[in-house]
Amino acid sequence: MLGWLILLLAVGAQIELLLRLQRVAHDSGLVGYGRDGTNLLAVVLFWVAYHAVGFRQLPVALLAAMLTVLVAYLLHWAFGRRLQLPYVRWWLLGAVGTGAVLVAWHSSTLANVLEGAIVAVQPRQ
Repeated sequence: MLGWLILLLAVGAQIELLLRLQRVAHDSGLVGYGRDGTNLLAVVLFWVAYHAVGFRQLPVALLAAMLTVLVAYLLHWAFGRRLQLPYVRWWLLGAVGTGAVLVAWHSSTLANVLEGAIVAVQPRQ
């Protein structure tokens, strides 16, 4: 149960912080650092949440977390900047939240796929 709460916290924190950073003046060099910090925080929260809800191997949970944050960041760019959708916060919460819950719900199946991807990129001895 705690893992699901952390998952919801991760989704909300990442979306809210990305939207707040978007309102800051872009001429400041600190906006990039803030975005990096936001994504790092989100990766750690998703990592802990995914491990708690079903991804038993930490590297697999980390890969799932990094992919989730990457997709959320790309959706933020597409919805908020490119398409300029109204109510972008709700679109992002719905899309990222649904995606994160689906990843966590199907953790056993996705863990096998991600583990295979990790093994495939390892150097051969």
